[in-house]
Amino acid sequence: MHKEQYLSSQAVNEFIYWVETILDTPKSFVHAYYHEKNKKEYEFENLFSAYEKYDWVWKYTIEELSYFLMKSITESDESACKNACYMIFEWGGVTNKGNKKRITNLSPNACAYLLAVQKRLAMDLPSHEYFSSEIQINMTSGFSKIYSACVKDFMIYDSRVGAALGLLVRTFCIQNNLPNIPCELQFAWINGRGKQIRNPNYGGYEFPKLRIDKEGEYLENNIKANWLMSAVVNTTNSKFSNLEPHVR
Repeated sequence: MHKEQYLSSQAVNEFIYWVETILDTPKSFVHAYYHEKNKKEYEFENLFSAYEKYDWVWKYTIEELSYFLMKSITESDESACKNACYMIFEWGGVTNKGNKKRITNLSPNACAYLLAVQKRLAMDLPSHEYFSSEIQINMTSGFSKIYSACVKDFMIYDSRVGAALGLLVRTFCIQNNLPNIPCELQFAWINGRGKQIRNPNYGGYEFPKLRIDKEGEYLENNIKANWLMSAVVNTTNSKFSNLEPHVR
């Protein structure tokens, strides 16, 4: 399915219309959760309220990390590129051996690889064709964070995002009395670490579980999420519209 076809589907348009109603309307999406690591309770009343309470403190922001990475790619600086990728892994809490090994294996062509990924993801292709034999795109939650820092309109897709998308879609289905989840909105969920619960399935609404060894499926979920969230940002009016494009 191409981007234009995806975004013109009835289910996607109805979802975007619904999301606009909960972006900054008071008491439109009341939610709360307890953050075990921070020992803190978070409560918000709509999506903008959730954005305002976003709490992820590190020595660099993702905007700064994006600048470091983009600069290294532009200058073909392999060492700086790898260091920027390692810092993004650290920022995102995904400093496992697997992610680091993948970056090491890209040497001495990490910059060329990321340039090729940028070019590939800028193409107008069906969602399932971005992952191909032409370029083996690494897909893990760590690499999703790297691509979000160097590819236009590419969002992070990790277990938190999968769970959040699932919560939004499930609520949309419930409020609109849908018998099941439209295929365009069946975003896969990913296991969290330890005791973290990321499964959004509830009340007969079943989302597929993503197998992390199926990197083509992982990328396709990320691509569709990119299309959907970009459309939400670009076609709705809310307090988000007043933010800088990279923040939205």
